[in-house]
Order: sequence, then C-alpha cells, then structure tokens
Amino acid sequence: MPASDIDLQAGAFRGGLKTKSGKNRIVPIHSKIRGFVENRLAGNRENALFLSKGSPISVPAYLKLFKKTLTSIGVTSYHTPHDCRHTFTSLLDSAGANQVCIDRLIGHTSKSLTTRTYTHKDIEELRQAIELI
Repeated sequence: MPASDIDLQAGAFRGGLKTKSGKNRIVPIHSKIRGFVENRLAGNRENALFLSKGSPISVPAYLKLFKKTLTSIGVTSYHTPHDCRHTFTSLLDSAGANQVCIDRLIGHTSKSLTTRTYTHKDIEELRQAIELI
C-alpha cells in the first residue's frame, strides 16, 4: 500500500482495486494498529507500508511472508490474503457491526436499492464498527 493511500491525520486507509464499490473506499485504521502504521511510515523513503530490503515488497515476497507468518502462529492449512476478508467480515458480524458498515468497509454494495441509495455512513460510524473487533 503506497503511503499516498494512508491518511494518518484522518486515521484511515483508502484503497480497493476491483469494483466501483471497492475502489477508493475509506477504511479507518484500528486504534490497535495505528502505532504500527505510523512506525512503518516514519522515515520511510519509499513511501510504502510494506518493504523488503528497503524497497516496496513484491507480490511473491508478500505471499511468502504471509505464509510464513501464518505458520508461525500455528495456521498450517492453505490460505491467501483474500481469506482475511472473510475473517474480517465474520469478526465484524459477530461483534454486532451494522450491515451497511460491513458492506462499505469490505467494498461491497448493499443488497437492496433502499439500503444502497438512502443509507449513508460517515467515517466515524465506520471507525466505530472497526473498533468492535
């Protein structure tokens, strides 16, 4: 993630790649990882959140690190970074987050036209949802 997609003042990431709902979505930085994000960006000349040997990490290197990290915490079954979206959504749901907030955070369009069109969530409501987990 490039530093240009991280707004420390607002405490949020901006990102997404695939769909209209997913692109440029705002995801608040959870209070428990904010210090990590700030430390990763401090003095970072490459302006990227994840580096390998001083340069932005490549996808193959990231996937290797992801697998190594899972193994180090005892997860031996195969998973991809995309699987984290399932975990994130499940944790938010179990914590009682509002479904519209979950949809916005994950980058999905709400299921109904009414919800999609007339329900608005600001960054503070999204932040409250993130803080539930």
